[in-house]
Amino acid sequence: MSATSVKSSEVVRWRIPLVLAVTVFVNYLDRNNLALALPRIARDFGWSDRQVGAHGEWLLGAFYLSYALSNMLLSPLAERFGAKRSVIVADRGILSIHYSQRPVGAVSDCTDRPASATGTWARSIYSDVECNH
Repeated sequence: MSATSVKSSEVVRWRIPLVLAVTVFVNYLDRNNLALALPRIARDFGWSDRQVGAHGEWLLGAFYLSYALSNMLLSPLAERFGAKRSVIVADRGILSIHYSQRPVGAVSDCTDRPASATGTWARSIYSDVECNH
C-alpha cells in the first residue's frame, strides 16, 4: 500500500464520523423544533396549561408519526435516486406546496417580509415590518 492511499483512507475514515455527527445533531434540532415552538403556539391560540397538555401531545404525536413514516418511506427512494436528485425533488415539492397556498390567502403579497409571514404567529414575529402597498 502506498503512502497516498493510506493518507486518503485516513481522511475518509474521519470524514464518516464527522458527517454522522453533523447528521445526528441536525436530526436532534429538527425533532426539538415543535417542542420549542409549542409554548408560542399555545399563547397564539390562548391555550391554558391544561389545554397545552391535551393539544400538545396530539401535535407532538402527529409530528413524530409523520417524521418516522417519512424517514421509513423516503429513505429508500433517496438511496435509489441519489442525494442530488432527492434534494431537488424535495425542494420542488416544498416550493409547490408553498405556491399552491397563494390562491387561498396563505401567502403574503407583502414584499417587505417573508412570503410565509401571514399567520398570527408569523405576524407577531414580523410585527415591526410594515407592508407598504
